[in-house]
Amino acid sequence: SIGNNTSWTASSWIYVSDVTTQQRILGSYFSQGSTQQRFFVGIINGGILFGYGNKSQYPISGTSVIANSWQNIIVTYSTTTGIISAYLNGSLNGTYDYAGNGGDKIMNSLNITIGDSIGDSAPLNGSISNASIWNYALTAPQIREVYNEGLPSNLHNFSGTAPVAWWQLGENSSYVSGWVFADEMPAGNNGTGNGLAETDLINGVGTTANGVSSGMAVGALVGDAPYSTANAISSGMAVTARVTGSGNTP
Repeated sequence: SIGNNTSWTASSWIYVSDVTTQQRILGSYFSQGSTQQRFFVGIINGGILFGYGNKSQYPISGTSVIANSWQNIIVTYSTTTGIISAYLNGSLNGTYDYAGNGGDKIMNSLNITIGDSIGDSAPLNGSISNASIWNYALTAPQIREVYNEGLPSNLHNFSGTAPVAWWQLGENSSYVSGWVFADEMPAGNNGTGNGLAETDLINGVGTTANGVSSGMAVGALVGDAPYSTANAISSGMAVTARVTGSGNTP
């Protein structure tokens, strides 16, 4: 939770085979009798969906989300403008004017869940990678930085104020009778898996498989790999595994 009355940004990478049915990506939910309090980011009919309050739902983009492909979905809310903005793969995909509709309480004080049904029968049926939350609305250049041309960027090096939480949902996770998903940010709000088998953790977005090149010269591989200045792709290494010092080579 990051509390009430604040601007915010929520980012996640998803991979689903069906983009038409309603599915929750990230949010929170509370129900007591007829009173409900919730917010969520999700997808429906190939578009990005936002929900808040007593089952209020607001589609904020068109039919652009693609099935069977990693998609980066980022939603921002600004208390200054009252505008909810949806970004797909680094580009603005739709907006919704929420001013005057209780927008200052969109991000409530409840714990956040990832991929859960959040009180409804609409969990995300697929894979999620690199979920992160900021307590302010990112700018368009910052959105493109997070998208990083299709490879999740290292948010420790983010140009703006760091997110309040970043769950890679990858190799920095641990399994002892259940999954614990490490929060890479200093607050250390680690997540706990619910109903996830040990085999449910799979390769995430940006993973590169081993292969054999054909017709490539020795110097043909150029450019830096994620988190690296060594022109190579690591395998089985956490983001923090690469260090420098005496005797080490990149």
